[in-house]
Amino acid sequence: MSKYIVQHTGYPIVGRSIRPDEWKVYSQHDTASAAAKAISRAQAHLDNGSWDDHYRIMHNGRDVTSQVMTELADKRLDSIARRFASRR
Repeated sequence: MSKYIVQHTGYPIVGRSIRPDEWKVYSQHDTASAAAKAISRAQAHLDNGSWDDHYRIMHNGRDVTSQVMTELADKRLDSIARRFASRR
């Protein structure tokens, strides 16, 4: 089974692209949602609007961060809509 690999830089980078050699493995997961949760846990200590690191989710050699986060947000919205509809 292919793993979802969470990578991070370990420090903030501003004003330039992140070089490939700056990405380090943070964790590995069997599912995309577990990888996204790992990023959320890593950022839990931050205040709203602040940051201290860059993260991305890699799968089969591709950056899938945006796709994973969008799919999870869509699932959350669908779940909220179902709960709201069931209350009517």
